[in-house]
Amino acid sequence: MSHEPAIPDKILRALRLRPKGMTITNIAKQIGVTRNSVSKHLEILHIGGKVDVSIIGNAKLYSLAHYIPMSDFLCFTKNLILILDSGRRITQVNDQFLDHFQINKDDLIGLHILDADIPIISTQETLDIIEATKTERVGIDLSFCQNQDEFFYTMEVIKTRFEDGEAGVTIVLDNITERKRAELAVRESEEMYRNVVMDQTEFICRFLPDGTHVFVNEAYCRYFGINRENIIGSRFKPALHPDDRERLARLLSSRTPDNPTESIDQRIYMPDGRELWQRWNVRAVFDENGIVREYQSVGRDITEQKNAEAQLRTSEGRLRHIIELLPLAAAIIDPDGNYTFINHRFTEMFGYTLEDIPAGKDWFTLAYPDPSYREEVIAAWKADRSALRPGTARPRKFWVQCRNGDTKLIFFQPVELCEGSEFILYEDITEDRQVYDLLINEIDQLRRE
Repeated sequence: MSHEPAIPDKILRALRLRPKGMTITNIAKQIGVTRNSVSKHLEILHIGGKVDVSIIGNAKLYSLAHYIPMSDFLCFTKNLILILDSGRRITQVNDQFLDHFQINKDDLIGLHILDADIPIISTQETLDIIEATKTERVGIDLSFCQNQDEFFYTMEVIKTRFEDGEAGVTIVLDNITERKRAELAVRESEEMYRNVVMDQTEFICRFLPDGTHVFVNEAYCRYFGINRENIIGSRFKPALHPDDRERLARLLSSRTPDNPTESIDQRIYMPDGRELWQRWNVRAVFDENGIVREYQSVGRDITEQKNAEAQLRTSEGRLRHIIELLPLAAAIIDPDGNYTFINHRFTEMFGYTLEDIPAGKDWFTLAYPDPSYREEVIAAWKADRSALRPGTARPRKFWVQCRNGDTKLIFFQPVELCEGSEFILYEDITEDRQVYDLLINEIDQLRRE
C-alpha cells in the first residue's frame, strides 16, 4: 500500500505513451499492479476529467482526456474562443472574442448558444455541427454577411472535459477574412488576366519541355483552326520550315535563368499550302534548381510585314541598279546620316568607297579637312535637312577634297525620300568655274584697256 499514492501518476504516464488507449489489463501489466487497483483509480481519474473511456466491443478502452488549460487558451491565443457546458450554455469567453464581436461578457455568460445572438455562432447550423461531432475535434469554414460585407472564419469544435468532470465543448474561431479576401482578389485578378489573355489578338501559348501544350488562347486556336480541347494536353506542332525548325530547337535549348527570353521569326506551312511568317517571343520558366519547367510564348503573324520587306528589297535593288546607270555620282543616306549606297561614278569622282565613309561624319572629315569650312558646310547641310520635304530639292555648291588630294567644286542636288532617307546627285562643276573665272578675268582686262 506504500506505493498506492503513485498509481494515478503511473496510469497517466502509461496512457500518455499509448495515445490510442489501453485496456485495464494492459495498464495493470504496464505498471505492475492489480486490475482491481487500476480499475478503482481509473474511475476516480475519469470522474476528475483526466481520463476518457470508450467502449470497443466488450472492452473498455481508456485514454488521456483532452483537458484544455483555460488560462492558456483564453489569454494567450489570438483566436476567438467560446466555451459551452454540456447544456450548450456559455461558460467562458475570451477578450478577443468579445472585442471582435463587440459584445459584453456579462451579457453572454449563462446563455444558451441559440439565445446569445452571436453572428455565426448562434445558429442552428453551428449547433448541429456541435451535436454531430463524433471525433475529439472537427473543423469547418463559415462565413456571414453584415452591412454588405462578407466575413470568413474557420471554426474548430473541440470536445472538452472540465476539472469537475463535466463534458463540454470549446469553439475556436480563426478570423480569416483578410486571407479570404486576398484569395478572392487573386482569383478575380487571375480571371481578369485570363480574360485579357484570351481576348488578345496575339497568339499566346504555354508548353512543357516535351512540347505538351498546357494553355492556348482563342487567337492561337483561330489562327491554326483547331479547337482548344484538341491542343491542350497534346504535342501540337505546326509544320515549320526545316531551317526554322532547327533554329527554334537551338533557341529553346539555349535558354538559361540569366537569359530566359529570345525572339524568333519563323515560317510555317498551313494545311492549304500557304507559307506564313510568325514572330514569337519565347520565355523559359525555370524551377528552383534551374531546370526548365515550361515555356511561355507570345506570337503574331508578320506575313504582310515580310512581304513588304521583300518588295522593298526588290524596289531598293531596282533603285540601286538605276543609280548605277546614272552618268552622275550619286549616294543614298539614311535618316541617321549613314551612307547606305554610292554608285561607281561617286568613287570615280571622289576616290572614296563606302568603306571609307560609312557614316556622314566620316564624309565631312575627309571631304572638308579645314575645320572652319567643315562647320560652315555642316551648318548648311543641317539647315537644308530641316527645311527639306519629301520630293523637294535644295541644291548647294561646296568645295570637296578628293582622296588623291585634289579639290573640286561640286554641285549638290539633295532630295528627301518618303521614308526620311536622302538621295544626292553630285556634279563636278570645277571646269565650269574655271571657265567662268577666266571669262571674268578677261572682261576685267578689257575694261582696264
